[in-house]
Amino acid sequence: MPFSGIRSLVAGSVAGICLESMIFPINTMKDNQILERGTSSPSADRPLSDRVRSLYAGFSAVAIGSTMGNALYYSSISGTKALFKSLTSPTAAPSATMAAAMGLVYGAVGEVVGSLSFTPMSVVMLEMQRREAEAVRTRKGRRQERQRRKEREGPLPMRLISPYGPIGVGYSIVQEHGFSALYRGYLLGLVEFVPKVALRHALYEVMSVHLPQTHLSHGMAGCAAACLSAGLLCPMLVIRTHAQASHDPETTVLSTVRSIVAKDGVLGLWKGSGWSIASSAVGATVGDTIYSYVVELLGAS
Repeated sequence: MPFSGIRSLVAGSVAGICLESMIFPINTMKDNQILERGTSSPSADRPLSDRVRSLYAGFSAVAIGSTMGNALYYSSISGTKALFKSLTSPTAAPSATMAAAMGLVYGAVGEVVGSLSFTPMSVVMLEMQRREAEAVRTRKGRRQERQRRKEREGPLPMRLISPYGPIGVGYSIVQEHGFSALYRGYLLGLVEFVPKVALRHALYEVMSVHLPQTHLSHGMAGCAAACLSAGLLCPMLVIRTHAQASHDPETTVLSTVRSIVAKDGVLGLWKGSGWSIASSAVGATVGDTIYSYVVELLGAS
């Protein structure tokens, strides 16, 4: 693999873990609101350490999946952009239409490849969060929570493979529901994320054509594009989250939509939209900035 490809993989991995460390609590509150797991914030009568831990329930799964997923995502985008540049004139600036088309294509390619890691990560994370929420409510769960605390004190490899760690939880999902359960909602996720990410990059490229070539203006364009795409396509996020959290193999998109609308009305499809927009805004600005910085840093070394 050329050095530029390795550089994109490394920069994507660094951007992924840094970004998820920042936005994970936002995504936890978003999922809690969508799935109605208690309130959207941790209970005030619990110790501060437990409240913080509940916001980061499932983070170890995301740390593993996001590192690989963002490496694939950013390297795929970088490779597709390089292909476009090799097919176009290096001196002529692309028109707004061409820029939008390029954004649609490389955004879609990046999401399709990245989701090979993002989807299992999301399934395991939701299961870990479900178990964390159950631990607060039930006596059995409280016993399991005490066991988890003991295992958290052990070495990192043991924590990862324990029954409450990401590898252990993933293994239990495969044992109970088969390997395909790790990719529950993969196609639905593509239906959600490919248009969302493609629209975000298309809007960003169109804005970039008409904006000054500064980091600030490009950062603002990326943030605005991410907020617009997240708000417009929030229903797909809600449907996908419900589908991945479901343990019923007979669950379909149509049945999921019907249950959401029957319970909360049409507006239920936009539940958690505020958290989704906030997460997308931070992701578009911070993630892309960290990625660009690491690429430049590796290029200079």
